[in-house]
Amino acid sequence: MSLLPESRCQALRDALPFLTIGEVLGGGAGGWVLAAFDESSHQRLAVKVLAEGPLRDPRARGRMRTEGEILTTCRHPNLIHGFTFDEFDDMSVLVMERVDGETVLQRSLGSRLPVTDACGIFSATARALHQVHEHGFLHGDVKPENVLFDPAGRHRLIDFGLARRWPFPVQQQVAGTPWYMAPETILAGGALVPATDVYALGMMAYELLAGHLPYPPADGPIGIMRQQLEVTPIPLAAAAPHLPLALIVLVTAAIEKDIEQRIASAEEFADRLEEIDLSAM
Repeated sequence: MSLLPESRCQALRDALPFLTIGEVLGGGAGGWVLAAFDESSHQRLAVKVLAEGPLRDPRARGRMRTEGEILTTCRHPNLIHGFTFDEFDDMSVLVMERVDGETVLQRSLGSRLPVTDACGIFSATARALHQVHEHGFLHGDVKPENVLFDPAGRHRLIDFGLARRWPFPVQQQVAGTPWYMAPETILAGGALVPATDVYALGMMAYELLAGHLPYPPADGPIGIMRQQLEVTPIPLAAAAPHLPLALIVLVTAAIEKDIEQRIASAEEFADRLEEIDLSAM
């Protein structure tokens, strides 16, 4: 983790005089997230600020602007609440709710989650995604490490660093986590739509229910993306035969390679999921 220069920290204090700025919670070459406290409301907050290098990159500033717009306009219990986003000549700053907790990835390491718990994660994530989609954005990187258990046990979809407006035309730059990238994310010439996030949600669902992803190990990102395009996934019915048939059908429909055959919306995914009888699980 790179240290926040004192000059940048002082500039942050000057820009946000109503907050007490605390320790660095995380960060790297792209920027930092710092703890903050609002004395007037007695609320613990987090402040994200771009590093100086990305600050000079219009694409990096654009990504943070998009993240700020999503968090300050989309309101849902399974999202992080953003309070303000401000841009200055030498600083881009997002003030948001601070939510500490364990990610789904951390919670699932070494043991498979109970099916009912896993389905609760999928439902919450799908509902949060639908809210984001309704505001005209895609998340772009749905995966177990981007869903958080907050201290109250609520699931929160986090990390909108790759979010963008939809429909988004695919050009030459591929962005995302290869194991969760839909085929249309990899191929130039298509457009990314809500069903693209549904695919990533379906991959996460398959992984948590089966204990592994639906493809054998591959050689690096290129090999992984080639499987997303060309290889038939291992049937969930074979990987996890104990699951209800309706759940197997739902997850299989979410990871269809052909976007025309895939579940079209996160809302449809959530609605169908919540109709499945899990009482015997």
